[in-house]
Amino acid sequence: MPRALLPNFLGTLGVREIPMRALNLKLWAVLPVILLIHTAPSSAQTVCDAAEVKLGNNFIQVAPAGADDTANIQCALDLAVEKRIPEIRLTRGDFYIGALLSRGFSGTLQGSGQDHTRISLLDQAIECGHASSAITFEGGEPRIRWLHLVWEPGVQPCAGGSGWLASLLTFTGGTGDETSCATDVVYATVDRVTLDGPARGSADVSDFTSGVSAWPRDGASPGCRNLLLGTLRVNRSRISQFGTGIGFSMEGGAQAGVFRNTLDRNHRGLSVSNSNATVVVEGNHFASVPTETPSSCHDSATGIDVTNWRVQQGSVRLDLHSNVFEVSQGGWCSGFGIWMAREPEAPGVAVVISDNRFVLSGHDPGVTGIQAVGVSGAVVSGNAFQIQSWGDLALYLGSRDAAEATAWTVVSNTGLETPLNSVDIVLGEGSSQNVVGPGQGAAVTDNGFDNTVLPQ
Repeated sequence: MPRALLPNFLGTLGVREIPMRALNLKLWAVLPVILLIHTAPSSAQTVCDAAEVKLGNNFIQVAPAGADDTANIQCALDLAVEKRIPEIRLTRGDFYIGALLSRGFSGTLQGSGQDHTRISLLDQAIECGHASSAITFEGGEPRIRWLHLVWEPGVQPCAGGSGWLASLLTFTGGTGDETSCATDVVYATVDRVTLDGPARGSADVSDFTSGVSAWPRDGASPGCRNLLLGTLRVNRSRISQFGTGIGFSMEGGAQAGVFRNTLDRNHRGLSVSNSNATVVVEGNHFASVPTETPSSCHDSATGIDVTNWRVQQGSVRLDLHSNVFEVSQGGWCSGFGIWMAREPEAPGVAVVISDNRFVLSGHDPGVTGIQAVGVSGAVVSGNAFQIQSWGDLALYLGSRDAAEATAWTVVSNTGLETPLNSVDIVLGEGSSQNVVGPGQGAAVTDNGFDNTVLPQ
């Protein structure tokens, strides 16, 4: 095609002018790229802007447009799925988005570094409803890395200024009316990503808004079998100022790994609910804050929250190792490093809590390092407790209706000999057949039955 006819030809495609020198490609090589980007199947209103979206050697590059980048990133995701392109690269700069949804993406969405590629939510750009999310990956094997995702304080992302956003970044399965279980499987990775939510206590964020979540598409009753399968791995990321930093609800023997992250100023750092999964949490720093008003406590701050209240197949197994829990309270709220609860009819929770450090700094009524109600079969070993205030507890075990706390082994923990407290460990009513090992210097109150407390 003669070079002079190129502008008219591109105009018929609705593609803006392409900077030929910047592309550094010959004309015969440019046209297939332009056609591929423009004609790729996408959502009804999505058109790639060739000034910002370019196809490289087995990757798609997206540059910021300076305003709304939703259509360009959505187009890149659609094209990657259709053509099986394994990588989308966002260049340096500031991107602005509404809602993004990708089905079956198996590849990497990456920036140029947490300090160099920033994605911010636009004001009132998302149609919020049940389980709404800013960025949603449905099925596939999505890997998200080297990005900074931001929900600026004062921004209300829901259209019309009403509703609430359930999550900033969601991994999920198919919708409830789909018959194939294949859509209810996702293998997700978040690696070196910073997620910033609005300030805690803001009216724009719910206590249940998550930074990262892996849960069924329609909440409690999604997909063909009402569950989400697969894996979630969150690595070396920083998640701050959300109701929940990471929310997880997966079944069918799912696996989750949370490694070397910083989760601070969230109400809950990590929430594991109604899961049949193995969850490994290692090397993280948790520093949560409560939700309260000047006159009352709405909910306490919790590093890790584990709850099973719904009947499902199989139990949840947790390995919590080498983490740091900073546990403090506000004017009215208490706080917990680890909170675990199980309803009587729900499957069990098996836990190993080892080599963690708990920094407890509450006041009346105090904070608690580990609190478990209705949970049995746990090992608490080799942890270091730093008790800084009167009224703080290292461990509390209790019952929940008919669900008792039994078969706990508490051994080789340090820092329990502080003179600040008259009691460090409470074995509450409904606790039984638990063992507190010797030589820990703990002051133990035993209100249960058939517990064994060896000399301290």
